[in-house]
Amino acid sequence: MNTEAMANRIAADIARYGSVNAPRPHCVDCTRKHLGQAIVLLQESLHGYPLHVWLAIGHMAEAEAEIEGIYPDLAKVIRGARKQVEVDVKNIPNLLEIIHLVTQREDGNASGCGLGTCGV
Repeated sequence: MNTEAMANRIAADIARYGSVNAPRPHCVDCTRKHLGQAIVLLQESLHGYPLHVWLAIGHMAEAEAEIEGIYPDLAKVIRGARKQVEVDVKNIPNLLEIIHLVTQREDGNASGCGLGTCGV
């Protein structure tokens, strides 16, 4: 990124968030979405698309980042599941159970990112 582009990005962050490097908005619905995508990709990794495991790991990392500011304990659960897959790609954790835990904790209340940008 050139100097002018960097300066423009910093100015935009300050205008939008009031500071540089504003914290990422957290979103329970995005967490569930990323976990759901990871489930599909992990299944595909076992059925002829072994490199899809890395896409799944990426979605699990995104799910972890989306929820850490809301429920840090659940972020740790997701991280543990992600690390499990990184160690043994055939030992797939029950991500549907984690989606259920997130949903139970949220008690049915929608918690989108609130910015209207998450697409949920």
